[in-house]
Amino acid sequence: MQTKINYLRVVLTRLCNLSCTYCHKEGAEISSREVISPEFMVKMLRCFHEAGIRKFKMMGGEPTLYTALPEVLREISFTDSDISMITNGIFDRDFLEHCFDCGLQRVNVSVHTWSDKNRMRASGMTDDMLRTLKSNLQFLADIGRLSKVNYVFLKSCGSEELFDLIGWISENQQVIDILNVISTNGKDLHEDFMPFSEIISLLETRYSFDEVYVKKNPYNPDSLRLKLKDGGAINLKIFPLNSIQPFNSCRTCREVSRCSEGIKAIRLTCGGYIQPCLIRNDNRVDISTWCAKDEREIIHLLVKYIEEL
Repeated sequence: MQTKINYLRVVLTRLCNLSCTYCHKEGAEISSREVISPEFMVKMLRCFHEAGIRKFKMMGGEPTLYTALPEVLREISFTDSDISMITNGIFDRDFLEHCFDCGLQRVNVSVHTWSDKNRMRASGMTDDMLRTLKSNLQFLADIGRLSKVNYVFLKSCGSEELFDLIGWISENQQVIDILNVISTNGKDLHEDFMPFSEIISLLETRYSFDEVYVKKNPYNPDSLRLKLKDGGAINLKIFPLNSIQPFNSCRTCREVSRCSEGIKAIRLTCGGYIQPCLIRNDNRVDISTWCAKDEREIIHLLVKYIEEL
């Protein structure tokens, strides 16, 4: 197995309580099936652990809509593993606390709108949902379970909402990762794309920074870290997403010039696939027929697949 691939993104469900127009759906086809039962999900995750995976990221869709999540977490809470989740922040708090009790360690929150009405329409967010998001975000910050906030910058929606959100970040001593839109599944999002050089110039009109440095990340492209004078920090992934090229096949991939894969990870999807890439489906493997295989055989198949990627 390639030792650098020890990170799995687990797409638990395609269900989501938002409908963001720019969502890349982790590279999944919109019409993809959902075939993995919770029992098979647990079996596969245990096999991935035996095959060398140590970092598990639970995601969707919206992962808190996957009702079996606490049971899955309880079964895979290996002492040597990192288990986290990406959520849109619109979740039932009791459910999430149950997830923490079952082994979830921390949460990234993707904030799709903070105040802007155009972004609310673009994400399908209501006023009630926005209040829930803000309350839940504060809850996570207060209990020390918030890893960072993700925010996709949309040029067409302007910057005032971002400045408002950065105010919350600074006040609560948190980190915001400002991301750019990714064009996948045939979507052209050019009008909403702003180069990071322009985003930095935009930020400099409003903020001064205590420190600016490159923050290393073993799983993602390195980030430019901007430490705010009043507390908190901003991350900008200024390095090209296709700069990592984590798989052997990346060196000869015909799509590398437009690659939007910015992580050293593979995916297990609820559609029954192991899928390494956001924009390619020809290198995925269908595992929906593996249910009857014993765990030793599954581990062998996983190791072989990852080594040959």
